[in-house]
Amino acid sequence: MKKPIPVEKAKVVKLLPETGGSHPFGGAKHQVRPMDLSKYGYVEEEYLIAGNAKIYTWPEGAEAAWAEREGASYASRFLIRKPADSSKFSGNVFVEMFNWARGYDRAICTWGNCHEYLMREGDVWVGVSIRANVIDNLKRFDPVRYEALTYENPVPKEHRADRPQSNTYHDDYTDPDRENGLTWDMYSQVALALRDTGEGSPLCGYEVKAVIGTGATAGDLATYVAAIDPVSCRSDGGNLFDGYLIFMTGAPGNVNQYEEKLHWMDPRAKFYCKVPLIRAYTCKDMLGSGHHPDWAYMQRRNDSDEEGRYYRSYEIAGTGLMLKYTYFTEPSHEDVERCGLQIKNGRTGKAWSKEDLEIYEFPTRYALNAMHDNLKKWIRERTAPPSCEPYETKGVYPDTDLKEDQYGNVKGGVRLPYLRVPAYHFKRNATAVLMDSGTLSRLYAGHEDYVEKVKGAVKECIEERILLPEDGETIIQEAAQAQIP
Repeated sequence: MKKPIPVEKAKVVKLLPETGGSHPFGGAKHQVRPMDLSKYGYVEEEYLIAGNAKIYTWPEGAEAAWAEREGASYASRFLIRKPADSSKFSGNVFVEMFNWARGYDRAICTWGNCHEYLMREGDVWVGVSIRANVIDNLKRFDPVRYEALTYENPVPKEHRADRPQSNTYHDDYTDPDRENGLTWDMYSQVALALRDTGEGSPLCGYEVKAVIGTGATAGDLATYVAAIDPVSCRSDGGNLFDGYLIFMTGAPGNVNQYEEKLHWMDPRAKFYCKVPLIRAYTCKDMLGSGHHPDWAYMQRRNDSDEEGRYYRSYEIAGTGLMLKYTYFTEPSHEDVERCGLQIKNGRTGKAWSKEDLEIYEFPTRYALNAMHDNLKKWIRERTAPPSCEPYETKGVYPDTDLKEDQYGNVKGGVRLPYLRVPAYHFKRNATAVLMDSGTLSRLYAGHEDYVEKVKGAVKECIEERILLPEDGETIIQEAAQAQIP
């Protein structure tokens, strides 16, 4: 493995103030369900970040990536939400790559699912714009506020014919005039900017103890962890990030605009990490169909606590894609339309309806809260997270499928009380159907019996460290209020 190379700092990290006529895209006050952060003791700021980045190459068969071009200029932006009182800060900073698949920034993994947990803990959250298509749409949203943003391709136009556009998770999001490979050093430079607590910095006066990368992206964070993290460091040789949590997707994506994303059978897709790494999968990430046709099932590897080869994998039973809970923290419809985009439910071209949002879904956030918490303890206390069984499968690739129990729920995986004390059939599209009254009556002698069994399952999950006590109490309250059986 090549020796890590220090990443240079960003040239500009500048506050973008909110005014009466200009606000951050995706700001908490401008979500689908607006949020007053001051009620939680939090404040929000937005920063422009600009500098020089390397463009990396990672050819097939190469153990490590390396820079094929240096000095390419970029400018992006990041949102930061932090305790207003620095003495309330936990020391933990989560830096989330925004998901870009709909053409605008969405915080799915950490803010979208875990914002209540973060603010309860006093953690800092940062959301980073990482894709050229999003940057172009931000400039449509507010041409003045985001005028400086750029992901311009540094390769001269006359040479771009030799660099055809590669396949991506969404082929309509490539542009020969843009270079998404600028993301990697930009993301590193965000981490450096957050570690700088001097005068004028985003976390001036805050004692930063851990910087953690997260995201639910089209292989982007997986690309960073597998290809960029091993060859990058701070000027003193220290790690840029202290740990990572990757939610959804399988193999790493594209390291630049013209090289192919990794095939799911590529041995490089079975990467470990020099710092603690947690991967969290949904039922729909496993097989070669749907929005994430990555065959994450083929990339399974053993959990590891070996120095320099850290890894935990959690396959969450009951969950799926298109989580409706995260919808409420997305940018408002009005702001998305100012980008020139249509509101989409997945890729169907319509907004979530009232009926859609009233359908019960598996509360994936409780599993993710525990994973974020375990990751922090792994980093700061060296307390290794638990290991969990994978989903049970049947058949041989490419005819593999997930086994289901008599209630239609996936077998194996991380099993929260909802699976241990079944009352719903959880579909792989993240929706749920209440079991019929006859089945429920056979399972439970009465409502009190159901609630007692839920309490027992909550206790088990807390002891196994796959559920936090606060979320366990919420699950018990939910069970007590449910008309089950």
